[in-house]
Amino acid sequence: MDKILIIEDDKVMNNLLTGWLRNNNFSVESSVNGTNGINKVKTFKPDILILDVDLPDLNGFEVLKRVSSIDQELVTIMITGFGNVKDAVTAMKMGALNYVSKPFNNEELLLIINRGLNNKKLQNRVHYLENKLSIKDDFLIGNCEATQKMLELVEIVAPTDVSVILSGRSGTGKELLARMIHDMSNRKHRSFLAVDCGAIPDTLRENELFGHGKEAFTGARTACKGKFEIAEGGTLFLDEIGNLPLSAQITLLRVLQEKQIVRIGDHKPINIDIRIITATNVNLEEQIKKGLFREDLFFRLNEFIIDIPTLTERKEDIPLLAQHFLDQANSTFNKKIKSISPEAIRSMQNYNWPGNVRQLKNLIYRTALVTAKDILEESDFEFPDLADDDFEIEDLDLVRMRRQLEIKMIKKALHKFKFNKSKTASALGISRKSLYSKILDYNLE
Repeated sequence: MDKILIIEDDKVMNNLLTGWLRNNNFSVESSVNGTNGINKVKTFKPDILILDVDLPDLNGFEVLKRVSSIDQELVTIMITGFGNVKDAVTAMKMGALNYVSKPFNNEELLLIINRGLNNKKLQNRVHYLENKLSIKDDFLIGNCEATQKMLELVEIVAPTDVSVILSGRSGTGKELLARMIHDMSNRKHRSFLAVDCGAIPDTLRENELFGHGKEAFTGARTACKGKFEIAEGGTLFLDEIGNLPLSAQITLLRVLQEKQIVRIGDHKPINIDIRIITATNVNLEEQIKKGLFREDLFFRLNEFIIDIPTLTERKEDIPLLAQHFLDQANSTFNKKIKSISPEAIRSMQNYNWPGNVRQLKNLIYRTALVTAKDILEESDFEFPDLADDDFEIEDLDLVRMRRQLEIKMIKKALHKFKFNKSKTASALGISRKSLYSKILDYNLE
């Protein structure tokens, strides 16, 4: 819910405006003087400030100056009963979004508020993407409809505190999207912690997540915080939540319901204030039917879900992504490769990409590393063979088809790289851990 702070000394106007904005689904706090209002900017952290120019203790322009130093992204709307052109110009120069005179039309004010919120969300997204483009692994570049729809959902849910499930195949950028949600939220100045639920040994899981008390076990000389405490005030990202065993799911459900954790060897509950984002590459509803995932935990986590498109569903984005990863590879390997040929791009767009964006990045990096050319041609890229002549179009059991295709691909890749697990995993665009897990699941040893 978007937050609005009103600083207005006229108590009747203050109360009327507060009630009207709450009826329009805003979270509203108010103040009747500048000093208290400045303090509320620090604690309430509003998205919009409605600020009267004529206050009993401080001039409205002085308040605007001070709050701008506290929160440079705060959108301010100045109001006064004594409006004039000079004051309006001053307010706009100081960074106010708009300047309105009393009496004002409520619907016009609402339009100004919504425009300010939209501008702020757009600026947050631009700043975030500009920042991420200077870092590595930006899987979210693209203009296709599927990408834009996904990013629009991120903009809707990021400012809230609701729990989010990110559903997507391996290599689609789930953790990056979780970080994006965190960085666009009101918790962005606090910790973001990522935990791979399938990578923690059963014997260490509780200690890793909830910590332990002093002398909880032999060698525990001091108390230790777990991930839930370390992430206090911020966001905890639980990756591959479907890998969490049922016993751990029960504990997680209790923690989410009570908003408290208890360290191992301790009996004192500790209150927590964190946002939970989870990710999965399996269908949790199918897991529920199989008895592998708790339905009550699913409903607790599934306040909002974002389906991340596969690279095959983002073919229009491949030219932008390919060039971006080529630029990164040039910088990493001190190369001067100018471009990728149109024929190579077309081949990329026609490929199935089981490892999604991560596989595309690995392929471009690997090709850039070994080439001495200025332009990468189609023949420079080694695409794993994905011939599908073993399948009939009438076979519409997608789960079985996916399993058969994965088995076929892994077998071919293993033979191609003479059972070198690192090279095989890299070619398939998955981690070595995921490859080992699939080899065991499919009995390929």
